[in-house]
Amino acid sequence: MNIRFFSIFLIFISFASHPNLVQSQNIDNVELQELLLKDFSLHKTFQTDKKDFKDSDNKTSKNQNILNSINELDLRAEDSSNSEFSAEKKIKSISFLEKYFLDLTGDQLKIYGAKEFNQPQDDSLLFYNTVGQDYQLAPGDVIQITIMGLSPSNNGYEVESDGTITLDNMYPVQVDGMRLDQVNKLILAKILLDDASAEIFVRLKNARLVTVQISGNVKSPRTIAVPAYTPLSRVIAYSGGISNSGSLRNISLSQIGETTQTVDFYNFLQNPSSELDPLIKNGARIFVPFKGPTIAVTGFVNNPGIYELPNDKSEISLKNLLSITGTSFLPSGVKLKISYFDSNGQIATRLAVKNETLKEGEALQIGFIETRDLNISKVYGAVLKDFEIKINTPLSIKEVLKDGAVLSVDAYKSFALIVDEEVQAINLYEALKDDSITLPVGSDLKLFTKEEYLELVALDPNKTLNPLASKLISSNVAEIYLDGVRIAYIPIGQKNGIQ
Repeated sequence: MNIRFFSIFLIFISFASHPNLVQSQNIDNVELQELLLKDFSLHKTFQTDKKDFKDSDNKTSKNQNILNSINELDLRAEDSSNSEFSAEKKIKSISFLEKYFLDLTGDQLKIYGAKEFNQPQDDSLLFYNTVGQDYQLAPGDVIQITIMGLSPSNNGYEVESDGTITLDNMYPVQVDGMRLDQVNKLILAKILLDDASAEIFVRLKNARLVTVQISGNVKSPRTIAVPAYTPLSRVIAYSGGISNSGSLRNISLSQIGETTQTVDFYNFLQNPSSELDPLIKNGARIFVPFKGPTIAVTGFVNNPGIYELPNDKSEISLKNLLSITGTSFLPSGVKLKISYFDSNGQIATRLAVKNETLKEGEALQIGFIETRDLNISKVYGAVLKDFEIKINTPLSIKEVLKDGAVLSVDAYKSFALIVDEEVQAINLYEALKDDSITLPVGSDLKLFTKEEYLELVALDPNKTLNPLASKLISSNVAEIYLDGVRIAYIPIGQKNGIQ
């Protein structure tokens, strides 16, 4: 055995079996370093042994948890710092445009269509495009040709740089710019000259790769290679999607051999036709400019959000805006309000009608005027629990209060109020016995404890802000005074006196 190797091996065994030597041995040992460089896995073994040594040497303290220790406080401070950082990061993640309309409407609205092109892409799926009958061959494409007959074969052929493919025992065939069905007819015609029984099948095996430069307001500008006939929307997704400042309505697509076209992805998002998502056939450049003028819509609408106006437009009719949001109708009773910043930078609003026009920077808020059921009556105050009832005809107080079963134990039965535009005082003792004392439709019933009743009596109807006290002046109550101080309200016609 090689003596030098044996000595190195002994050194390594010493480190592995006697971890204490790790602390004292000089780590710059040349021979050990050479050994580790030759076999790096030994380095991992050395680390494992060292870790096991530390664990075994600290078994007593390993599982101890000392509360309020310096380390624990540091960790807690770090967690707190991370939480604050996360909250701050979340706030900063809102774009300038989203922040603008948040201030204007109070709602955090998303930019319409942005998420459609920001979804993660599976790189493996990029190479499985479904091509149509109009696919035109070019250098780099690989086609599979299956021949049935006297000389059967099944081979793949790449279109060469000059646009030709070469089959066995056949001169090169020019296929550049041809469709697959045209190639099928061309090659079949040549083979039939020697084999009248021949059949041929031609299909695309691998699409050629084309270079696409993506620039402008995308999240990750780059140059990538994609299979020919990849949809524009998928190519943009591979750049991380359109940024919050980028336009979805004015995208420039320039392809070799074709005129530059402007793509409006709003048409693509609202129409199932694949023709609205252009195919990248040749080397191309995609440029996403800054977003154009925007407006926002919130409230009773299918898709609340921030919308970009069509190219070169600075306003939009309410009808067209609702169409973009997918809102087909506005119900009766709807309230239309337009919010905007005035010349002083203050938020201003104006009521709108259905033929209104919104200008850039404005926000449409669609809501309803709050209403209530006029047949609903509320019973509140000195009851076990406040409740509401719906009645179509006046109902006796006795029945409303379930013969007094819903009253709290401290309810004051000498006085109660029927509340509507005006108030009417009643004696509960009488009302719980007399079915003719009723609660009108839509009126509320206020019950008092004795303390609440005395507080009401003590109020000055001419100075208080209490609406019940101020209405008592014109109601059916008599007032009792003692030494110039009011001490009681008594419903007119009260029989039982003051309790």
